[in-house]
Formats: sequence, C-alpha cells, structure tokens
Amino acid sequence: MIARANDRFHRTIVEAARAPRLSALISIAVDAAMVARTYYLYSEEDLKCSLRHHVELTDAIAAGAETWAESVMSSPIMAAASAALARKPSP
Repeated sequence: MIARANDRFHRTIVEAARAPRLSALISIAVDAAMVARTYYLYSEEDLKCSLRHHVELTDAIAAGAETWAESVMSSPIMAAASAALARKPSP
C-alpha cells in the first residue's frame, strides 16, 4: 500500500537524521493513518508529482544539500494541502 511505503520512506529519513524534534514532528505530519485517508483524494497526476518530490528529496539528501532538501520537503506538504482543499466537498 502506498501509505505504508510513504511512512517507511519518511521514517527512514528521520532515523538517519537522528533528530528528536524531527521525529516528533514527523509522527504528527506523516501519521500513516492520516496520510492513508488523504490518498483517495489524489489524482494519478498528484501521485506522480508526489513520487517526483520523493525522488528529488533523496537526491538532495545524497548531495548533502540541506537547503534543497528543506525546500523539497515543504513542496509536497503544500501540494497535498492544495489537493485536499481542491477536492473538499462544498457545504
């Protein structure tokens, strides 16, 4: 399942970072249950975009480029929020 793969991906990064604050944040921001509930909102293009963000994040980490990695991390969060708002049913 895509949510489990996403959870493993982000938890691997957190473990490698050895940063307690990041660990606490990621447990909230990338909670597997919460993410799983949003995946049904994603179009095929949204999922492809998410995959590209994940690939770019691994490239930034491999390059040791902290600013690049930070920028890449914020992009999928904003994209997910935008996708969720765009698909939210009207009251």
